[in-house]
Amino acid sequence: MNMSFANIILNTFFRGGPIMWPLLLTAIIAFATVFERIFWWSMVQLRRKGSRLSEVYNFLKSGQIEEAVKLAQASKDPVMKMIWWGLTHHETSLQNALQVAAGFELKEAGRGLAILDTTVTLGPLLGLLGTVTGIMNAFHFVGNEELAAVKVSGGIAEALIATATGLALAIFALIPFNYFSRKVANLQFDLETAASNVELLLQSRNRGTAETKSDILTLSIKDNGKVLLEKTEIDRNELVDVLKRRKEQEPNLHLYVQADANANQGDVANILDKVWAAGIQKIGFQFKEEASPLGR
Repeated sequence: MNMSFANIILNTFFRGGPIMWPLLLTAIIAFATVFERIFWWSMVQLRRKGSRLSEVYNFLKSGQIEEAVKLAQASKDPVMKMIWWGLTHHETSLQNALQVAAGFELKEAGRGLAILDTTVTLGPLLGLLGTVTGIMNAFHFVGNEELAAVKVSGGIAEALIATATGLALAIFALIPFNYFSRKVANLQFDLETAASNVELLLQSRNRGTAETKSDILTLSIKDNGKVLLEKTEIDRNELVDVLKRRKEQEPNLHLYVQADANANQGDVANILDKVWAAGIQKIGFQFKEEASPLGR
């Protein structure tokens, strides 16, 4: 008699022994967590598509704080929400306000990761427990010749089914765990970058002198590999020496690094290493075309 797929699944489940029930409960929780996180990140992606982060930076650069606050408040983008919170509390402690807001957003983004991480570890352990109990049941009937063949084979089947189920559950949870962890890491990078930019722009505004404005230096990294210092192309091998000389002339130097969205990430990392090697401490960073971390 041909069995339906559902009957095969049910038959296999019950042959796996009592340990299949905690495995089933773990699987339900893991599935629910994955689907909830997929929905949450999909909503974040939609919100970030309409983000006007560059406009907020422009308002801050020109000293239009109220306009920047209004623009950030109207957005549901996690980065914009952090900026709004920081700007509305910048008179007391901008850095602390940004850190608190960023921490809240990262906590929300990381929700469910602990469940998936636990599932990756718990699944194989439950499967191993099922293996042990199945083998114990099999050996229990070894001395009984009449029942030995049936019971031993049933015990071995129970052990193998439990092991396979536990491993399958761990594999299922591991892939989305790594995927969502990467999403959180990308969001953390965007939050830290935006926080540095806001601090730099507000510090420059608060000084408010022509001398300070001249201390802000713009370094551009193009998608074709070219490096521009204040719109003048510069050999990257000479960048460290040039920046050191500028820092000697302007001890209060702020460097604002802009990278094209399609700029090679290796080039960007290499340039930033050179900036740090030159002893520049006050650095802001921005991709010219703000890209969602979901797309990177």
